[in-house]
Amino acid sequence: MDSLRKDDDFRLYRMISLYTILLQALHTSRPWLSTGDIRRHLADVEPQFAVGDTTFYNRLASDIATLRHIGVPIARREDTFTNTVSYRLREDKFLPPVEFTAGEWEVLQIVSKLATGRTLGEPASLSVLKLAGFAAGHERTEQLEVRSFNEILGVDPTVIRQLTAAARYGVRATLAYRRDPTATVQQRNTEPWGVFAVGGRAYVIVYDLDRQDPRTFRLTRIEHVEVSRNRATAPRPKDIEAAMYERLRSDYDLVTARLTIAEGQALEVSRVAELVADGTYLLHNVPRHWVVEQALHYSDSVVVTEPADVRAEIMECLKRLEGSGQ
Repeated sequence: MDSLRKDDDFRLYRMISLYTILLQALHTSRPWLSTGDIRRHLADVEPQFAVGDTTFYNRLASDIATLRHIGVPIARREDTFTNTVSYRLREDKFLPPVEFTAGEWEVLQIVSKLATGRTLGEPASLSVLKLAGFAAGHERTEQLEVRSFNEILGVDPTVIRQLTAAARYGVRATLAYRRDPTATVQQRNTEPWGVFAVGGRAYVIVYDLDRQDPRTFRLTRIEHVEVSRNRATAPRPKDIEAAMYERLRSDYDLVTARLTIAEGQALEVSRVAELVADGTYLLHNVPRHWVVEQALHYSDSVVVTEPADVRAEIMECLKRLEGSGQ
């Protein structure tokens, strides 16, 4: 499993490096790069990219085919006189500006956490940092900074890696779990399905083998994960995210809230919300108590307008706080 993950990490690193080289050349007087140019540039990026002729050309053809498949517009030309092949990015069919949804920023937060913890491995960690830098340069003026607006940033990266590996390879895992900080540790035998961040909180959805039912666990309450070699046998839902929300609704009171946020304020909230108008955001399927907590914490910059009952609860809390002098 580790060797397979290492190979996948290395190929991802190699393809992002290839794309970066072609992108940099696009803004020079020589946008076309021969295979020899590409080979030299890749070797400068990572000495392990320096391989034999056959291996290099096979990898280059495979990487370019994959990049084209996902929409990267790479053009190719042959010079029969010099018997060389060159590649470049096409400006006329270039990719649109990179924009991240709230959910995609959550994912970038997760992989950034893994990268900084070095649990992805060196090649994948560098790939994430390149992706983050590209996103920051094309969408936002500030450099990417992992801020503590999501509790997943406080989770041991090894726990995340073990859970995602078990979900990816379809094997079982035993969780050392505490229901609350004062409770004793329980051993939960599970088949992990996926890790999600909802309303600033991080969860894993699993099939609980002891209770024979899907369950969600907050990652901050998992102290250790032991991945087994035993294959998972419970039927996995086609839409794991939908199953996760369905399970959360049975465990928590989820709401969709509309709110206004002052510009540049309450980043913990705005970065997990959908911007629908100037200063107006939607939070989808988030725990009710979290909306109330954030509105109280950022009372000078966040105003919840819907739903009415959540707004009424917030107003009641503010009145109590004002009456207590806090």
